[in-house]
Amino acid sequence: MILPHFWRNTVGSIIPSAKKYEDVVRNLGRYGKLIVWMLATWIAFQPLIIGRYEGTSEVSRNNLTTIANILFALFICTIVLTAEKLVVQLIAFQFHQDSYEDRLKEQKFNLKTLVTLYINSHDIPGRSDTFVDSASSKTRGAKLPKVAIRKALKGLRSAAATTTT
Repeated sequence: MILPHFWRNTVGSIIPSAKKYEDVVRNLGRYGKLIVWMLATWIAFQPLIIGRYEGTSEVSRNNLTTIANILFALFICTIVLTAEKLVVQLIAFQFHQDSYEDRLKEQKFNLKTLVTLYINSHDIPGRSDTFVDSASSKTRGAKLPKVAIRKALKGLRSAAATTTT
């Protein structure tokens, strides 16, 4: 489909926050096409069929007018259908965005809890199942997890920043 690429390359380059709606535009592509086809059918029916009708029968002219009205009603129905699908897509988009933010908050809390548990369990005397071997000093062993945790948090921050943008 051309519209999502057009959206990403034009609107997305002007307004970077609009790139996140590319999936919504992609999912509404067929409904947009349906609107264009119904509009083209209704507009083309007026001059091609009604305008060129040369009969004298009033019943036939009324039938053609009724068909034109039906085509217009179908055009309006496609607009209503597309509006409904747009609302559903936006609700789903917002739901997924909120659930993703909730998962990020939960993961940050879990990571903070693990860090706290590790720091508090590291200094227990007589404990032999920590990462620190007996030959190294306590301060050197304490720096190792802090450096690893800093790297993990830095990676988490950069992943969260790129994901949210």
